[in-house]
Amino acid sequence: NNALLRGGISREGDMYLVIGMAKFNLQAFDESLIAFTQAQKIPKSAKTAKQWFHYVEREQGQRERLATFTAQCSTYRTIYSYFYKQYCC
Repeated sequence: NNALLRGGISREGDMYLVIGMAKFNLQAFDESLIAFTQAQKIPKSAKTAKQWFHYVEREQGQRERLATFTAQCSTYRTIYSYFYKQYCC
């Protein structure tokens, strides 16, 4: 980020792509999307940035759905355990 702030970088789009990928790997999805949005403004990196942007959006949505499902399963297990103990033992 400091290099981007100083300016004078010849391949600024690539820098944003690398930052976006790094943030994605750290599961900082919102920051990753910001970096890919910046990279899309630079013609040489726009296509790759757009592909990554959509990939991160899908992955973020998938992880949110998985977290919701996991929470629901935990709730169902608790309910099942309660009724099993009450009526089956």
